[in-house]
Amino acid sequence: MHNVIGLILAGGKSRRMGQDKSWVELESRPMIAHVIERVLPQVSTLTINTNSTDIAYAQLGYDVVSDAVEGYVGPLAGILTGMIGTKDTDILFTTAVDCPLLPTDLVATLLRYMTDGVDIVRVRSGGRHHPVIALWRTTMREDLHNCIVNKDIRKVDDFTKKYTIVDVDFDNTENDVFFNINKEQDIKTYNKIK
Repeated sequence: MHNVIGLILAGGKSRRMGQDKSWVELESRPMIAHVIERVLPQVSTLTINTNSTDIAYAQLGYDVVSDAVEGYVGPLAGILTGMIGTKDTDILFTTAVDCPLLPTDLVATLLRYMTDGVDIVRVRSGGRHHPVIALWRTTMREDLHNCIVNKDIRKVDDFTKKYTIVDVDFDNTENDVFFNINKEQDIKTYNKIK
């Protein structure tokens, strides 16, 4: 098992939900608790990226870091923050906080494709890729910082297009394990497929 740092991205404003998605109740537990439960056994260290000042994040018992680039510039800032914080590994795993059904073997599966010459291994399901559910080479940190700060790049795909990417298909499951909860209606869907 590689030394993989895990990062849960919870730095957004949750506009469509109308409240911080991390604390939306699913089966009497906050959504972030479900994601932690899925990710924690798969990584060597877990960090939470949020721009919230809510002390509840610190009370979860994991390192909590805010974006290295201020101004809510999107998930790339969170990914950069995770890369900056890695010291003992060159691989970072990221996922959004709104994906409570992640596979329990996800990181191990993605690692099989993180071979020499590959920069990013990301998830694909239902014919589309999930840009932030991925393994990243942390050697991209300086370029990522430059792209965010000096080139005003905000979309993950705009940054990653110049790198070598492997998409790993996860279409052999009954339900979409990468289903994400963005709005109230999605909670009802979750309750049907969980």
